[in-house]
Amino acid sequence: QNADKRLPDCHRSSDDRLRPSGDQLTWVIAGDIGPTATTLLLVRHAETEDNVHMRLSGWTDTDLSVRGESQIELLADHFNREHGHIHALYASPLIRARRTADAIGALTGHTPQLLDDLREMYFGELDGRPFEELRAAYAHLLEADENSEIEDFMWPSGESRTGFTTRTLRVINAIARRHASPHLPLGPHGGLIAT
Repeated sequence: QNADKRLPDCHRSSDDRLRPSGDQLTWVIAGDIGPTATTLLLVRHAETEDNVHMRLSGWTDTDLSVRGESQIELLADHFNREHGHIHALYASPLIRARRTADAIGALTGHTPQLLDDLREMYFGELDGRPFEELRAAYAHLLEADENSEIEDFMWPSGESRTGFTTRTLRVINAIARRHASPHLPLGPHGGLIAT
């Protein structure tokens, strides 16, 4: 109850956990361990080759670009100075997120724990395709993807928005329950952060 009063930007879900609203990066959970606040520090991976070449990149395991290589060094240094007191480090197993988390862990002394459920949304048969091609042949899908009101949106042979949200909330709640520490970084993807 007190947690509800402290964080008005969160709402209680049917399974008795508090969920974020908007861009809240602090998740409060209630239930088995009692009201405990854990700040999850969400760090998006550095620039990838797919970012450079403007390709839709979900589960496609694209590596960092040359610029991304420089970014992880700067990011890891900054993160270590500002948040070196973390208790654990989690990341998606996809190379772009894993390498970003490895760089942070090398300075904080943590080995990233890799969790499949932290992966980006699965874009199915269109994963890895250039945005130029998608705009020409699948403009209706890009438009639907941008419309967050369409909860059941699904990429062809891919993951639904509802499925993605369920997966990411499940893993984030599991991580938060596992750690009663005040600061915990995650190395997810842009889709998870936007969720």
